[in-house]
Amino acid sequence: MSTTMTIFKCPHCSAEYEMIMTHISFRQRSYANCQVCWKPMYSWASTRVPRFTLLVQPDNTRRP
Repeated sequence: MSTTMTIFKCPHCSAEYEMIMTHISFRQRSYANCQVCWKPMYSWASTRVPRFTLLVQPDNTRRP
C-alpha cells in the first residue's frame, strides 16, 4: 500500500487540509465535505482514496 501526502484547500472557504492518498484493492466512489463550511470539497471514484486532516481554518487559525 503506497501513500502520497499533499496540501489541499477547500475550493469554497480555503480551509487548508493535509490530504493523504491511499491505494486500496477495490474501486470506491464517495466525496468529502469540508469541516468548516460543510460543502462538498472533493469527490472520487477510484482505488485512490483520500484522508483529510484539517490544518488551517479560513481565518488562519491552526488546529492544535
